[in-house]
Amino acid sequence: MNTIGIIAEFNPFHNGHKYFIEKIREEVGNEPTIISVISSSFVQRGQGAVLTKWGRANLALDNGIDLVIELPFVFACQNAEVFAKGALKTLSLVGIDTLYFGSEVNNSLRLLDISKKISANKKIIDAHIKNNLAEGHSFIVSRNLSYLQSKVLNNEEVKIISQPNNILGLEYIKAIEYYKENISVRTIQRTVDHDNNFTKDNFASASKLRDDYFNKINIESFIPFRSNEYKFLKTNDEFLLKLLKYLFLIEDVDISSNIEYENGLENRIKEFLPKVRNFEDLVEKVSNKRITKARVRRLLINSLLHLDKQLIFSALESSNYLRVLGMNEKGMAYLKNLKTPYVQKFKDFESFNALTKEIFQIEKNASKLYALLTSTPYDLDYITSPIIKKSSHK
Repeated sequence: MNTIGIIAEFNPFHNGHKYFIEKIREEVGNEPTIISVISSSFVQRGQGAVLTKWGRANLALDNGIDLVIELPFVFACQNAEVFAKGALKTLSLVGIDTLYFGSEVNNSLRLLDISKKISANKKIIDAHIKNNLAEGHSFIVSRNLSYLQSKVLNNEEVKIISQPNNILGLEYIKAIEYYKENISVRTIQRTVDHDNNFTKDNFASASKLRDDYFNKINIESFIPFRSNEYKFLKTNDEFLLKLLKYLFLIEDVDISSNIEYENGLENRIKEFLPKVRNFEDLVEKVSNKRITKARVRRLLINSLLHLDKQLIFSALESSNYLRVLGMNEKGMAYLKNLKTPYVQKFKDFESFNALTKEIFQIEKNASKLYALLTSTPYDLDYITSPIIKKSSHK
């Protein structure tokens, strides 16, 4: 294991992330380079990040990461499958040989075995899912029922892959198999889920920390930095709603090519837009047991950026978008030997091929939208250089 990859949002960076990186260092020592790909301005659940990409990159470098690269919007603000594939695609550009991720079951061989069973029986599983959806079940319930109905997995295995970190881990494994990459997987025990609203010792979920911060509850004991050093950014939901009203009620945008689209969904959006007070109210109204809140958020944000699913599919196959956000001395040395083209200045993407320029254009627009919604400088992508730090691991 010479080059370790991790996939993260760090929204925000907390003690669980620090523990995760420390455990990796315990296992692999200080010789390997640890590279993290992090979501850019918007995260997988369809929300703006509470710290800029550089704030999160800076914290990662302070806590054991050697090189931080960007997961562009076309991958970052998408469903779990696209998120995982896009992250693996991006990490493959820097040549990782091992992927680490958090897991409740903490058994990579068990997850690999489950993944193989699902892959080998995809047709029969999909048939059961279709029938279960037709009966009115949510997708998650339909999928889990299909595993049991097809006898591909047993109850214990379904329970394992119903836990949030295991779900993402399984998607990472599927992505490695999809791209036929020679990347091994390792897990670190995860004890607090992404969205759990409780604390354990000095660990708390990112979701709870965000809520507590904005509710003026002290979070100092759960983060490896002083909260007054980084001002968390709150998305202006009222302004976001106005943008959506213009898009759907005046411009009458066609969202049928949106990757999250389902027939008739635009009618639900238009029905509730005049009646709600802010973005989250709209999400609450439009979502149902078939369509999760995260999916609605992603659809709406992707709609504002006019992101077509065909660009996402093309990017998953052929992207060479590789942007450096920060590095220490070891990360810098690693880049000197990297043959894959990468950028440190955002504008340099303008000289890349047509597909990469499309990904770049969406990223540029996503950054501008984020700036509007968080009242941050409009041109941070262009005026911010990658963070460079002296390495603490030599």
